[in-house]
Amino acid sequence: MLLACMNLDDVIVTIRGAQSSTDAKELLQSAKFGLSADQAEAILSMQLRRLTALEQDKLEAEEAELEADVVRLSALLSERANVEAYISEELTQLKTAHATPRRSSIEVEYEELSDMDLTPKEACVIVQVRSCTWWPCFSCSTVRAR
Repeated sequence: MLLACMNLDDVIVTIRGAQSSTDAKELLQSAKFGLSADQAEAILSMQLRRLTALEQDKLEAEEAELEADVVRLSALLSERANVEAYISEELTQLKTAHATPRRSSIEVEYEELSDMDLTPKEACVIVQVRSCTWWPCFSCSTVRAR
């Protein structure tokens, strides 16, 4: 965008001279401007209000910010120790941000549970059916609902 603002007259002449938007995009990607496909598409979809001096200042500020990010990240990735220190710092921040005390307790001693311990103790109705060899068992709440 900043390159387009600096060469605004050339960009406008190029876009006006193109037969279609596809041709304009290809011309912006040519060696004369050297823009990527995404940059050319952004320039073609850009509104004229983005060409004001205020927007150019914003673009220059964004460019400076991105260049600073590139320098910072290049320095970070230049040595393994830097990467490990950064990861350690991030993990420490996550640990402090999400640290909550344990809500359950871990007990060393426990007793064995049988099937009867796991079966709920409630009143039930046992129905004897003559034609069946098994006896169905229903909870009282189920029988009352019927």
